[in-house]
Amino acid sequence: MALPPYFHRSAIAASQALGGFDESAIKDRLEGQVVGLHLAESALTSESRVALDLTVRLVSRLYPSIVLDVPNELSAEYEAMALRINPNIEFSKAEPSVAIVLGEGTDRPVESTVYLGSRGWDARIDTANPQAFGDSDNPFGAGAAACFAAANLFRKLFTEDPLLDSGLTFSTFSMSPSETATDFRNARVEPVASDALLVGVGAIGQAVVWALSRARGSGVLHLVDHETLDISNLQRYVLAEMDDVGSQKVEIANLQLANGLTGQPHLAQFSTFVEEYGYQWGCALVAVDSAQARREVQASLPRWIANAWTQPGDLGVSVHPQFGAGACLACLYLPQESVDSEDRLIAKALGLGEEHELQIRQLLHTGEAPPEAFLDQVSERLSVPPDVLEPFNSKPLRDLYVEGVCGGLVLPLGRVGAPGLNVHVPVAHQSAMAGVLLAARYASGDRSGRESLVSRLDVTRPVSQFPTQPAAKDPSGRCICNDRDYLDRYTHKYRATTAPT
Repeated sequence: MALPPYFHRSAIAASQALGGFDESAIKDRLEGQVVGLHLAESALTSESRVALDLTVRLVSRLYPSIVLDVPNELSAEYEAMALRINPNIEFSKAEPSVAIVLGEGTDRPVESTVYLGSRGWDARIDTANPQAFGDSDNPFGAGAAACFAAANLFRKLFTEDPLLDSGLTFSTFSMSPSETATDFRNARVEPVASDALLVGVGAIGQAVVWALSRARGSGVLHLVDHETLDISNLQRYVLAEMDDVGSQKVEIANLQLANGLTGQPHLAQFSTFVEEYGYQWGCALVAVDSAQARREVQASLPRWIANAWTQPGDLGVSVHPQFGAGACLACLYLPQESVDSEDRLIAKALGLGEEHELQIRQLLHTGEAPPEAFLDQVSERLSVPPDVLEPFNSKPLRDLYVEGVCGGLVLPLGRVGAPGLNVHVPVAHQSAMAGVLLAARYASGDRSGRESLVSRLDVTRPVSQFPTQPAAKDPSGRCICNDRDYLDRYTHKYRATTAPT
């Protein structure tokens, strides 16, 4: 099979989403599968091109063989892009076993087909009838439709009795399974303000940039991330290609921004960034991967915050329009019980005792590779051959934990005691959907509300009737949004008439 070089990471993501699958089972399920992507010339619109772009980016990361049945002027462009994502991918001439059909005008190619379309803010998915595309400058419905289609394709291939979205219209404006109100139909998105931040340019952050760069907006978006791209990231980063490995994540994203929207890349952790550039930020889009990082962003008191996350089988977006009114971002991530420090957590995962915690703390801080004697002890404690650990003798210690233990390279994912879910690896359409919806929340331009809202989608089943709900403050009263000093500071920063109560 023409599997991508990073397939092991894709298998981890699939196994976490499905439960009970291992890498060999996922390979077996992919064996002989050919995915058809079909877009008729008559269905070619601005929105269908947006949906095709993201669909190819998603499908190419997991499926080894595709049929690309698109208008001639697009065929070479998207074949080249698929090869840059997976240089081993096969462009088959065989009959597809499953298919995604974009727009109308294509005869049903196979029995197992997902149809997608969009109109402005609205994504449309069906399993029986073709869906039309609009021709607006709004990319959010089309982007969400591509993610829904990839999720339904995934469920078709990997679950025995798949629960599919059929007859679904989902508004990325209201975050509900309904049409967007006529007043907002295809409205141009709001310009990006000069004081807007995207904190975290990983899998979710790249999808935010993908969406906003196609929204015909304008302004400056500050991109904050301190990491470089690793080959394992290609499994779910929608902008990343093989040649990007080793590049700064902020630079990869910055090169994609277009249509009047410019980026300002900052290769730094958030705490370092605000120390240099200040704490006065009108909008913060939060796409980080830890509770602590989210609490740090909230503690810096941006005026308006939207946050996105993924976890096994689940993704979501929360909006916090005014600090002190409803749940703040920190409310959603307050620790409810005592937790181990990172150095202790890693020591336990590697079978080491408390006497190694200081050394682990230093290695995490410096980013250095663990010494040979350290790996020898891990080999002995975990009862794994030394050659299994050899790939990590030149990598940072965190890689040994994330890739080796949580990722299954050293310990099988099912081994008792292995913290397989301590580091969640999302499937590509899961991260992409979270990013598209986060961008849509920002681009809707709604900054006037006071109520905090949380929207959740389960990628393993159809969209629920009420995915968006208000979020109340943490009832314990321990959060910073109950602290008078923080409330007064927020009021002073943004000149609110009265402090929230």
